[in-house]
Amino acid sequence: MNNVIFILVDSVFSECIGTRRTKLSSTPFIDKLITEGVFAPSVYSYGPYTDAATRGLYCGNRTLDDYGYFFGLNSSSENHFKTFKDNNYETIGLYYPYYLIGSKIEQNIDHSIFIGGFVYKSEWGGKFNYYADKKKTESLSEQEYLLLEKHVDLMFDCWFNFYRILDSDPQSGSIVNGLADDNEKKQCRDKLAGEYAHYLKNKTEYIDGILSAGLNHSLSEVDEYNYDNAIDTQFLHEKVYGENKKFFSKLAKVEFTRNLKNNKINFIHALKAKRCLANWVLTLGASKYSRYLSGKPGWQYSASMYKQVNAAVDAIKSRSDKQKPFYLSLHTEEPHNYIAFFSYDVQDERVIKEELDYLEPLVNECGKEFSGSLTYQLSLRYVDLNIQRLFEKLQQIGELEKTTILITADHGSSYTFNPIRDVVVNNFYKESYKTPLLIWKKNMGQEKGVYNGLYSAEDTLPTLLKIANLNVPEQYKGLPIISNKRGRDYVITEYMGPGVPDMITRAVWISIRNKHYMIAFKNPINKEFNLKYCVEAYDLLKDEKELNNINESMDFSDEEVSNLIEAVKCRFKEIQENTSAYLQALHDKRFIK
Repeated sequence: MNNVIFILVDSVFSECIGTRRTKLSSTPFIDKLITEGVFAPSVYSYGPYTDAATRGLYCGNRTLDDYGYFFGLNSSSENHFKTFKDNNYETIGLYYPYYLIGSKIEQNIDHSIFIGGFVYKSEWGGKFNYYADKKKTESLSEQEYLLLEKHVDLMFDCWFNFYRILDSDPQSGSIVNGLADDNEKKQCRDKLAGEYAHYLKNKTEYIDGILSAGLNHSLSEVDEYNYDNAIDTQFLHEKVYGENKKFFSKLAKVEFTRNLKNNKINFIHALKAKRCLANWVLTLGASKYSRYLSGKPGWQYSASMYKQVNAAVDAIKSRSDKQKPFYLSLHTEEPHNYIAFFSYDVQDERVIKEELDYLEPLVNECGKEFSGSLTYQLSLRYVDLNIQRLFEKLQQIGELEKTTILITADHGSSYTFNPIRDVVVNNFYKESYKTPLLIWKKNMGQEKGVYNGLYSAEDTLPTLLKIANLNVPEQYKGLPIISNKRGRDYVITEYMGPGVPDMITRAVWISIRNKHYMIAFKNPINKEFNLKYCVEAYDLLKDEKELNNINESMDFSDEEVSNLIEAVKCRFKEIQENTSAYLQALHDKRFIK
């Protein structure tokens, strides 16, 4: 069996790779891999941000099944680590601990390497603040307290696992150990143990305390592995920016002049939609804005791809049983909202020079017609360089030719700023969902090629397993791309909109797309499906960039449209029924002995 590496690059719109946006390729090494592997440029994520998107991607099924992504991957019976562990792979995971990899999943990871610390702020913003606001105007229901209790149980489980793994496996802290001293570590561990004891005495009372205290809660003090400590701002300003003024000045000039000339907006509309105007202004100085953010706390909260690649290769070299194949998963965030395009947590001038030298040709040759964020394109080129570095290191240690490598994204990105939108992230536009999928192995065989059909994120793992000659578990609902050359007739996206995925009262943001239409709904989960909840519709043959919303003039009686609507309606009903069954089971488990 071949080794398998799963590389997840956060926030990649597939139309930004290669020469699709820039005259010189943004991803020259990936371009070469595409000619040697399986490539699908139109794989649609379920949601436009990580929690919603990875639920379907890593579990091979639909995002809103089993109470969706409220509990991350933990409510699914299958996930990528379990699948490879069940197939006798030694499993390695590089991830940040507040991604909430609970004990049920963690037992299938032989080696965890943490790329950041546990950030309570993400828990507050991800769940608790929603219920805190709700509690100000109404009492929370029994169901809501049950969900919160189950989530707080999971939070403590993951937090304690983080400490346990750091103690038991020195390699797990290879990236984060230097972020805190021994005294800080002891204080935070003691604090967490004390908080957990208080929680066990009265869970409801403790939850109410969290909702009342907000970010002033004692848990917010348990943050010893602050990734700001890995970033030397003096080195950034003196050695990166200061000694590479020519590069950064040229980048700023190119972004400004190209967008001033090429990135046109309707100013009358933009004056009404202030976010649209702000986004246009940002295109004129995206690199300057990125540089400004780099001096602020929380600019990056996990390791650079450079550090992750090095840690991954070290883990591969030191694994205990070299007779077994390995499965390794890593998740890098450079193209995310706070975009980065060099190794911000490395104080090595040679590394930075190598990276800027790799990026500079793209600044010089992006093309006179370029528009959008060149900073974003540089982040893709930085990823490209690190994938090349990984391949070279695997070659050096004799593992490349027996390793299958998957490269994909969790979701797309509106931060490419082409076209410029009024709403960024929480929208239905293709750039927030359309991602690339590339699978490479030496001498791929007859399945090699470009698959131009429409595919869903849930097809990713079945495709990878098929290429790795492994059985696809029945829990996976996706279809192997290599068995479906023409693609799906349509793809459905589904998530709970911005904020907390409350599947009791909030609206389901659900859309359907084929090659002719995209139709989207915001239908409250506790109401019947109704066409009045249609919020957007686009005729993609006439309006490829999805600029002209025709939801009010859409002919829903048209046969093609009617068939799409029926498919959405059926899926929406499945979501309602599945949610009711999950909540009933949660209640029964808690109250029926």
